[in-house]
Amino acid sequence: MTQQLQPKTLLQDGRYQIEQVLGQGGFGITYRATRTDDGQSVAIKELFLQGINERWQNDSHTVVVSNADNSSSFEQQKNKFEKEARRLASLNNEHIVRVHDFFEENDTAYYVMDYVEGRSLSSIMKDGVTEQQAENYLNQLLPALKTIHEQHIWHLDIKPANILVDHAGRLVLIDFGASKHIEQGGHMTTSSALAYTPGFAPPEQLQGTMENFGPWTDFYALGATIYQVITLQNPPSFADIISEGETAFNFQGAISDKMKGNILWMMKPNRKERPQSVEDFLKGSRQSKSQATSLHEATSQDTVIAMPQEDKPMSRTPLYIVAAVILVAVVAAIIFALNTRVPAESGYAYEEPIYYSEPAEANDYTEAAPAVEYAEPVPAIRRWDGTYTAEHCAGETYGGTAICYTTTIELWSMNDTEEYSGTMTVDGWQTGLRCSISATAFDDNTIKIWVSHSDSDSLSDGDAIARITYNSNGSLSVNWFGPMLEYEFVDGSTSVNKQN
Repeated sequence: MTQQLQPKTLLQDGRYQIEQVLGQGGFGITYRATRTDDGQSVAIKELFLQGINERWQNDSHTVVVSNADNSSSFEQQKNKFEKEARRLASLNNEHIVRVHDFFEENDTAYYVMDYVEGRSLSSIMKDGVTEQQAENYLNQLLPALKTIHEQHIWHLDIKPANILVDHAGRLVLIDFGASKHIEQGGHMTTSSALAYTPGFAPPEQLQGTMENFGPWTDFYALGATIYQVITLQNPPSFADIISEGETAFNFQGAISDKMKGNILWMMKPNRKERPQSVEDFLKGSRQSKSQATSLHEATSQDTVIAMPQEDKPMSRTPLYIVAAVILVAVVAAIIFALNTRVPAESGYAYEEPIYYSEPAEANDYTEAAPAVEYAEPVPAIRRWDGTYTAEHCAGETYGGTAICYTTTIELWSMNDTEEYSGTMTVDGWQTGLRCSISATAFDDNTIKIWVSHSDSDSLSDGDAIARITYNSNGSLSVNWFGPMLEYEFVDGSTSVNKQN
C-alpha cells in the first residue's frame, strides 16, 4: 500500500498538482507541485505520521489513523503543524523560507512553501568553501536572524543541512520545527521536548533551561555552522571549549584572525559572553585586529573577544586560587558531558546535489498560541544511535527445547533528529531474518520501531515490531509487537543490552 500521493494528484479543487516526492520523514511528506493557475513550482508539505497514518484502502488520497488509540495524538500534531505554518507565514525575509498557503484536505493538513531550486549548504561544503564565501553566507544569515529575533522567535536548529543555497547564491533558512516563541509577557510557548543537534547546541539548550534561551542561543549554532563550513570539521563540544579553550578548535589553512575571533566569540560557553543581538555582533565584528586580543596570546580561559572590552585595573590573585577555580570548572564540564553525552558522529556525511532540501523533521511544531506558563525545564531528547541485542522466546517448545531467538537492532539517526533508520536481524531456532527498520524517539525515553522494508513473508512494510524503553533505574527493556516470524509477540517484555 503506497503512502504517498501519486503524480498528477490534484489538491485544493485543482489549484495544485503533485509532480513528485521530494522527501519523506517520520512526520510528513514533501512534494514538488505545480500551481495550476500560473504554472509556478511550489513545495507542499503533507502531515503524514509514520506508524500512525495510512492511506484509505479504497481511496489513495484519504489519510486515516490506523489505530484509534492514536487519534488524539494525530489531532495534536495537526494543530502543531498548522502553528508551524502560521509561524513561517508571519516572517517576511528573502533569506527565510516562505509559506504561502495552508489548508486541510484528505483528512490531514498541508502547507505550501517556496520551491527552492538549488543545494543545501551541507552539500556545497564538499566543494570547498573559501573564507570570503563563508563571510558572504554569514552576512546573508544575519538579516534572517534579525527578522526572527525581532518576533521573539529562536530558531534553535541552525546548521548547514537547514540552509539552502539557490542558483543565484541566495541563502534560505529552513526548518523551524524546533523553534520556540516568546510572548510579549515573557512566557515561552512549548508543549514538547527540546530537539537539538550535538555540536551546534549551547549549554543552555542541552540543559533544557528555556528561560535562558535568546538570540545568543542561535549565535552559538551560527558560529558552529560557519566553523564547519570553513574547516569541514565537526564543531567541538562546549565541554571541550571550557576545558581546552581555543585549542578545542581545529582551524586549518589561512583563516583570518577576524574570522577565528568571530567564531570563538559566537561559541562562548557562557551565553552572556556571546553576541546578544545582530546589532551587537555587527558592532563587535568591525573591530580592527589591534583592538582584539591576539589569538596567539589567548589562553584556554581567555580566548579571542571580538568586542572591545573596557580597560580595568588588574588585581593580583594567588595562584592556588586561580588553579582551584580552573580545576572546578574543568571537573564540572566533564561531569556535565558524561551526563549529557551523545554518540559521536563518525565523520561528516555529505549529500549529493539536490533541488530541494526538506526541512529536517522534528517532534515540535509549537508556536505562540495562548501563553503558557513555563514551570520546569524539559529534558533534551535522548539519542538512540547504537546496537541493541535481546533474547526472546515464542512461548513454544520443540522436543522439550524452548524456541528462542536473538534479535539485534542497529539504529542511526537521520540528520540528528528524532527519526532513525536501521536494520534488524533475528537468529536462532531454524531461522535467519534481516530487514530494514525505521524508528521514532519520544520524550518519555522510549523509541518505537517498525519495518520499512522486508523480503520476508512474515513481516510486512509498516509493521510495528518493538518499543525500547530506558527505565528509571537505568536499565533497558523491549516490548515486542506481532507479527514476528511465524508467531506473534503481544507486549512480551524482555531485557535488552546496548552494545555501544
